[in-house]
Amino acid sequence: MNARKLLNYLKKNYLTSFCLCLVSYLKFCATEFVNCKEYAFDILCQILTENERGLWQETSFMNKELKSALLDCLNTERSIKILHKILDFVVTIATKEVRLGNEWPELLEFVYESIGSDSDSEDRLECAISLLYKLIPQCAVEDLVISIDSFYDSLVDIFDSEEMSLEVQVQAALASNRFLCYWTNRSDHDRYSTVLLVEIVLTISTLIEHRSDKDIQAVVNELTVLAKEKPWSLSSQFDYLVQSVLRIVDGIELQDRTKIIALEFVVALSEKRVEGRRMLRRSHYIIPKLLEKILFLLANLEDEPESGTAETDIQNLPVVRCLARIAAALGGEVLVNNFPKLFAIHFGAEDWQSRHAAVLFLGIVAEKCSKPKELKHGWNQMAGRIIRSVKEDIHPHVRWAALYTIKQLSKHLKPEFQDNYHEKVMPALTKAMDDFNNPRVQVQAYLALFDFTWNCSSSTLKPHLKEIVNKLLKQLTESKSYGPGRNFKTIVSSSSFITGSLCRVL
Repeated sequence: MNARKLLNYLKKNYLTSFCLCLVSYLKFCATEFVNCKEYAFDILCQILTENERGLWQETSFMNKELKSALLDCLNTERSIKILHKILDFVVTIATKEVRLGNEWPELLEFVYESIGSDSDSEDRLECAISLLYKLIPQCAVEDLVISIDSFYDSLVDIFDSEEMSLEVQVQAALASNRFLCYWTNRSDHDRYSTVLLVEIVLTISTLIEHRSDKDIQAVVNELTVLAKEKPWSLSSQFDYLVQSVLRIVDGIELQDRTKIIALEFVVALSEKRVEGRRMLRRSHYIIPKLLEKILFLLANLEDEPESGTAETDIQNLPVVRCLARIAAALGGEVLVNNFPKLFAIHFGAEDWQSRHAAVLFLGIVAEKCSKPKELKHGWNQMAGRIIRSVKEDIHPHVRWAALYTIKQLSKHLKPEFQDNYHEKVMPALTKAMDDFNNPRVQVQAYLALFDFTWNCSSSTLKPHLKEIVNKLLKQLTESKSYGPGRNFKTIVSSSSFITGSLCRVL
């Protein structure tokens, strides 16, 4: 409390002198007192930026003393934590209203001297590139890049240097992304994007080898921003770039979050209605490769018997959300036309995870695609296998996924699905209704039956009416054996809805 009162007193009565003392302390404090130095810089930042306008603008404090102290710290500071604090502070005050070329030319001189070919300090180089990366969104990029040719050559030199650390190359990849995203002259994009994108891809490949999740995520996130803002800037290396990003999904030791971020890059492209979607559809390799990666992730979902087969749980999985967005953006026809071969391979696999992935994929696409009717051109050859999975597959997760898919096909491909497949679907559903050893499969059978019967004609439903009614009566009369759990409530409510559906039809 006393320290706070003293700080407020100094700020109120001796603002300039106090700030000069803090600046002097930053410049001359011994290196072993890192914590004190960090605290002094925190106080200085708080004073200079604590109101909306900033005391550094209201006083004479954006002067040579402060600028000189910050540049000295950038040149000499060894504490990574303090160095990042200084970078963040510089970014805070260097807004578009502060024209760096006019008001702080020394900062830009520091940056370009540091990234020039004569720079002998890798730490200083990394600091300068990181500063550019952070400044580009805040300032007019044309103010920062004094000579675009020199800037480009410096970045390429960093990428090509065998002696340069991976950390510096990552910062160069991030700065390259930002430059391509914010530079306004399109002709410059065409001149420089080809080489810079190749270098970014090579950096990603190196990061995959080093299993550096944090850096991969940072670089791909920046690529995703570029894909959203200027997808056309990727056109010169489109196939190479996208396939290289999708390689991240194969990284056995990479985090799941890293793999999802790689998928989200392609999702962002698919959601750009003109350039991104056109480039994806024009490519002969990317969509099949994308579907292969999604199936890989679906097949490697963790098996959680207690919660892994609820519809809400499935739909909340990151890979499922990515697939749902891609289906909504590209449509069912694009996906299904590229899917049959992959489906056949996965459906015939010995491991249940691959079969589960193939069946679940179709259910999600049927539910989420923007034009479900497009699926009619491709689902005929797969529908029979999905129905067979309900009756014959030995794993309950696969049977559950097949029932989920039948439910979606019943809703979105009505009434053709019911008319063409009722003789196969109804026996499969009624058999699954008796799966007492797997309550979640049983519940999903009732949910699928409701959607299937709701869109059936009376002539289609009549041959199966007696069996359905007998099973519903049996379930309702034996309700005491279930207890008050969620499965029982779902079955009872579904039975009531199905009964209403039957009455409506008949």
